[in-house]
Amino acid sequence: MYDTLWRSDINISTSTRYDLVRASASPADLQIMWAIWAILSFIAAVGTGTVLFGVLASRSARSCAFSLYVATLMLPDFLHTICCLITCILNHANHGYVGAAHCEWQSIYLTFAASASAWMNAVVAREVYTLVSKTARLETYVPRTPRTVLFQTAGVYTYAAVMASLTTWGVFPHQANAQGGMLCIPTEYSLASTLFGWLVFIPLAVGLPTNYIVFVAFRIWRDGSMGWSTRSSTVSATGTASSRAHVKQTRILSLYFARIAVVSFVFRLPAITLLCALDMKSVWFAWSALTWEHLQGPVSAAMMVTKPDILLAVLGLLKCRTLDTEANAIFSRLVGGFSSPVRRTSSQGHPSARGDVETPSAHLKKEGATTVTRSSSAETDIVTELQSLESDVDMDGAEQATPDI
Repeated sequence: MYDTLWRSDINISTSTRYDLVRASASPADLQIMWAIWAILSFIAAVGTGTVLFGVLASRSARSCAFSLYVATLMLPDFLHTICCLITCILNHANHGYVGAAHCEWQSIYLTFAASASAWMNAVVAREVYTLVSKTARLETYVPRTPRTVLFQTAGVYTYAAVMASLTTWGVFPHQANAQGGMLCIPTEYSLASTLFGWLVFIPLAVGLPTNYIVFVAFRIWRDGSMGWSTRSSTVSATGTASSRAHVKQTRILSLYFARIAVVSFVFRLPAITLLCALDMKSVWFAWSALTWEHLQGPVSAAMMVTKPDILLAVLGLLKCRTLDTEANAIFSRLVGGFSSPVRRTSSQGHPSARGDVETPSAHLKKEGATTVTRSSSAETDIVTELQSLESDVDMDGAEQATPDI
């Protein structure tokens, strides 16, 4: 379903909501809107693509569950920005949508990106909650294997694809059309479509995962699992070096993914809410809300690289080479206890010493590496940070297993 209704052909003050939603801005205004969106989409595609392919190209990053989750969060954003860039260029060149199929395709990829991003954030929230809860109880946490992460991702993406395809089924009061002439998404056209959208589609696409993330955040705050409870404070103050390092790095990892979720919702949810709730009397106001959403990609990408191993992977990608050898060895050492099954002896149920792990120097010797060249101060800083993390988990000469942050 795609048809053009120009705002100049209706009475804005007396038209129904359904006419206002479809009423298109002037061709000249649409050209300006699409041109600006194309520029923003290009910037977002470069940022999200760099982080995504940096993680996928790094063996160390791919081996860590939480780093692999970063790639699964970036992929929907990357696909969305690439498709949006192509759509805006085509619309600008043709002064409108090529046809109904073009409009339908945009509705599909926009819905897929929003739903996949929301549900993947919910999956990560559940994993982070498990991590912080077990850390607070001084229990051993075993992260997901990369294969499990990929299975989870496949399930989420399949579900998001089904939600995105509902407009093509022809069995629901749910169809895609151009809102304000700017972009095609599932659009209200009757009371039945309004009820289906607000009571079924929006809750299943983004509402349930959003509420779950809020619930998880509340539970973590209520239980004091981030380390501010009495028990966790005691561990931080009087526990072993391994316990203190474990709690510290759990906080860092949890706050890292919390910021990513907040960034996603701060940019995406207001745009979705405003677009669905507005009466569309001002098409430029609706365009501004959607422009705000276009900024989510580059901001999320910038947030992702605050994780040291992700930044190192991105630097390696930009220089068309593998990770710095020494940093790779140290990082592998830090996450070794969580990236592969190992024998652990336990003190108070907490992950403990592992004496059979190679030291970074031994690892380098085994690989035949005799010298390490650091080509940038940024990499040197990362190596130093990883070395400091490594020193946090050494106790009485025994090597400790710590989270793969």
